[in-house]
Amino acid sequence: MTKKIIITLVCIFIFSGIGAIIAFGASDRVDFNKTIKIDEEKVFTIDDVDQLNIKSTSADVNFIYVDSNEIKVKYYGEINCFLCKVDYKLNASKSNKTIEFNVNNTSFNFGISFFGDVNMDVYLPSTYEGNLYISTVSSDVKLHDMTLDYLNIRSVSGEVEASNLTLNKARFKSISGDIDIKNMTVANGTTIHTTSGEISLDTVTSQISLDSISGDIEVDALSGNLNASSTSGDLEINEISDNFDIRVNSVSGDVVLDVNQDASFNFATDSISGDIKIKFEYLVSGSNYEHHVSGRVGDSSNNININTTSGDITIK
Repeated sequence: MTKKIIITLVCIFIFSGIGAIIAFGASDRVDFNKTIKIDEEKVFTIDDVDQLNIKSTSADVNFIYVDSNEIKVKYYGEINCFLCKVDYKLNASKSNKTIEFNVNNTSFNFGISFFGDVNMDVYLPSTYEGNLYISTVSSDVKLHDMTLDYLNIRSVSGEVEASNLTLNKARFKSISGDIDIKNMTVANGTTIHTTSGEISLDTVTSQISLDSISGDIEVDALSGNLNASSTSGDLEINEISDNFDIRVNSVSGDVVLDVNQDASFNFATDSISGDIKIKFEYLVSGSNYEHHVSGRVGDSSNNININTTSGDITIK
């Protein structure tokens, strides 16, 4: 008797599920198997605008400089949908001196939707040098050859790639995505924070504050001071400029500094359970022991301070 009841309940559940799917699919809101083509465009004049907000979900963002007084955004690509409903739209608005473009892709389904090669191209006037705010989810961001007052990028589950930037101030924040920056000059400081992502900086002139959780950091050709905090990731700094102040705190990660051989600096290094290697001849400062080494190389006001927990320290 119990077995018959169970079989009956299972059959009811299966047929109810099939009926719900058929009813859901029969509505005009749902596609059983369809390729949705996207091709939208919005345009604004950029006169008197000093702030630009770009928001995207599931569409890669690319910036292109143009000789124009108009900012144009093209949203295009394909979404493959099986037994699902996908809402997609390029929203745009202008208020006072701020323009905002917002791509929002959402899906409701019993099945699967694939956002294949969906892009948001931003055609930005080359004369624009105001503030740029970028916020993305499941989207890559690429921007090159730009001059701005302030750049703020927030990314979740996407890569950030930037090069040839001249900025007054910058802030980058990424969760589950890498940040790759080449040839950047920032007058009033750069802040970078990542969780579960790598940071790569190459040829950067700026005062930099870095904070990384579960990701490696690599800095090449740095001109400026660096304050870095790393948890569960290695940090490597190469080709430091003549004038610098380097401060690093690391938990569960090695720290390597490759300093010019003719550089002069003061240093203090501490490691709770890691080795310390100083590959310079130096004058000892204070009491040194296995997990604390401090001293002076040459005569300079440059400073290196490194503290690690479960990580080796190398200055070479």
